[in-house]
Amino acid sequence: MKSPLMSNENNAVTFKCKNYLFHTLSLYYSVAGNPAKQYAYAKKNADMFVDQPEKAKHFTMTHVFALHNLVSACNAVKKYDEARLNLELMLKNSEALPSEREKLWAFFTFFDNSFDYYINTGRFSEGVEFAEGHLEEINRRGNKLDALQNIMLYFLIAKIYFGDKNYTRCIEWMSKIRMN
Repeated sequence: MKSPLMSNENNAVTFKCKNYLFHTLSLYYSVAGNPAKQYAYAKKNADMFVDQPEKAKHFTMTHVFALHNLVSACNAVKKYDEARLNLELMLKNSEALPSEREKLWAFFTFFDNSFDYYINTGRFSEGVEFAEGHLEEINRRGNKLDALQNIMLYFLIAKIYFGDKNYTRCIEWMSKIRMN
């Protein structure tokens, strides 16, 4: 991080270099505990794709990943409405991903971040409605996710039911974790 190349954005002259720089700085500030700077660099990274939409088509996974990082940064600075908008954009753009592996990552990331949105905003009833509206898809694609990803989704769904005071359904989802 002390490299002169990292200290000045003007050193990154190509789109790809700027992407790497903003991505790295966003992650660095996330780990360093500076959510404002994490957000600033994640926003710069995602905005590059808005400014150059042809890059979003050419580097689809990189664009979806930049949106994922922006959603995480929005959550860190409590910009939940912006996070929700970027989640929808992430979902829309992930449809163009070429490989099944990338689509599964985007699927998991979308639901992981969506459930976090409902939990962080305290909108548990809406979260239950969202979860129940997507249970068929979650169950269908869940067998293609790894065990840890399934456990994380099940835990978040259980938290949503807990927050909605539906303890029976919460326990059902916690039991799925034990069986996984």
